[in-house]
Amino acid sequence: MNKLKQQIEKKEKELKILKEKLESKSLKPFKCKELNLEITPLKEWTKPYNEIVIPKGWRLLKTHECIFLIEEGYRDELIGKFKKDCNYIYVQQTNYAKKNNYLSRVYFYWSGSVNSSYDNLQNSNDDGRVAFCRELDALNVKEKVE
Repeated sequence: MNKLKQQIEKKEKELKILKEKLESKSLKPFKCKELNLEITPLKEWTKPYNEIVIPKGWRLLKTHECIFLIEEGYRDELIGKFKKDCNYIYVQQTNYAKKNNYLSRVYFYWSGSVNSSYDNLQNSNDDGRVAFCRELDALNVKEKVE
């Protein structure tokens, strides 16, 4: 019985790795020159906000950056496969949110309305989304050095 359980766990790990590879291929970043950022499309996140795993060299979008992308012509690239959904996008904590132990997020409804809000970090395990970004200038410097 233990051997069967180990085989199942091994297959589950392999499946998880394959899913991550598939998802990373579908999350090709796009560039926003106005914000000087390279940004990934939204990715589903169902764990608490404080467990978001940010890839090395990247960061979460800030509230104003997220709203800019939605309002200024980058909506489809950002939203990606979640176009018909109501999106709760986790963003970098504002100073107010940090001070009060809140998370920060932007709501984008299928009807087109956009707003931002705060919530208790303990209540952050719903169907959230995350997008990561990094500075284009930093990318250019890194490419020249390598």
